[in-house]
Amino acid sequence: MDVTILCYRSNVTKLSSDEILELIEQLGDAYNSMHRFEITRYDELNRVLLDFYEGDYDMDAIMKELTPQCTLMLIKCLFNGNEYNCSELFSFEKTQDGYCCTFNYIIKGNTNNDEEPMEVRTVKDLGIERGLTVVMEPFLDDYFYTFLPVIGWKVTLFNPTDYPDNISGGVTEVLVSPLLESYLEIEAVSFYSTGQTKSYPISKRKCIFPNEIRTRYGDYSYSDCLVDCREQLIWKMCKCIPFYLPTRTEVNSKR
Repeated sequence: MDVTILCYRSNVTKLSSDEILELIEQLGDAYNSMHRFEITRYDELNRVLLDFYEGDYDMDAIMKELTPQCTLMLIKCLFNGNEYNCSELFSFEKTQDGYCCTFNYIIKGNTNNDEEPMEVRTVKDLGIERGLTVVMEPFLDDYFYTFLPVIGWKVTLFNPTDYPDNISGGVTEVLVSPLLESYLEIEAVSFYSTGQTKSYPISKRKCIFPNEIRTRYGDYSYSDCLVDCREQLIWKMCKCIPFYLPTRTEVNSKR
């Protein structure tokens, strides 16, 4: 959304550019589903958006457009010792923090397109040069709205097939400062059960194999199950869901 266009279209609003920017900042509240909106300001923002878009507007699309784009932020990318165009490795997907540049994120149905999910990329050897290396542009002059009172990035590590949700567990977060070279070490811990375990009922073994139950996001995982339950509860009570949660086919993100 072009704020300049919005400011100078007299048939849309009589608000000043500063007042419009203040209203747009209210959109940041959409990242926190527990936040209580200031009704008067929200109604004012809603009216401006309805007028600007001449009817219904897509909250998902607006938040995606206002988020810094991966093509501008990611300058150089290397993986397994080879240099790639960053767009080959990263995609723009929904996470608990809204739209983010994601690597190795395989969840299906998270976007509004019909593209098949990518295959999981794996390292071919151990060592710093064999992992993922990224050079990023910090955009130090563009901090209109931030989650945390810091400058830099929040790097989130999670299972490639799970929706990254800190509340549900299985997520590690690291703050990375600009103008520094940072290294993140990953230690993998796996838990395996023998096939014989499946012969016992779920109620007795107290665990579920991935292909035994399907969530809205694919094969079962504890984390996705919690996200699924929370999303269904929000939809049941409010008939809407936060824009950053994975897309459900029966939910229309338009106002």
